[in-house]
Amino acid sequence: MTLHFDKAVSVLRFRGAVRHAIHAFKYERQLYWLRALEGWLVMSQVEWLRAGPDLGLKHGGVEVIVPVPLYSIRERERGFNQAWLLVRALSREWGIPAARKALTRVRATETQTHLDRQERMANLHGAFVASNPGVIFGKQVLLVDDVLTTGSTANECARVLRKAGATSVLVLTLARG
Repeated sequence: MTLHFDKAVSVLRFRGAVRHAIHAFKYERQLYWLRALEGWLVMSQVEWLRAGPDLGLKHGGVEVIVPVPLYSIRERERGFNQAWLLVRALSREWGIPAARKALTRVRATETQTHLDRQERMANLHGAFVASNPGVIFGKQVLLVDDVLTTGSTANECARVLRKAGATSVLVLTLARG
């Protein structure tokens, strides 16, 4: 698999209390978990993403933060996009612009939970488009999601962002499965 992102970092391991909190928030609408999830992400040691001295970033750091989008029907059913809520918290904390509509998921995809890497890649191909390329063109992008498992979702999003003109794509997730 060709990687289209420069680096991926996850703050926590996707097990125990972290797994419970993320699942309870996303699937059981236990919205009180949001503050803890935001706090874990914002208080983590990911400051290097802002400065980026060892990553060879042109201007010294991330210029725009983009969430992994949900398909519109799934977002309506859930009532929120967890990646967007995490992006919003990072944007407030770091003072870096957030681009909610930079990417759009244009088709529903099968849930990734029980698919292997090859099945995930096939499932996601063509699922995303750059819906507002002007906000990412020539910029260093931080792509944010809640969980990184195989990296297939992040990779497909990064591929689309690069094709739309992003100069680099870093991936930040709350947890790694």
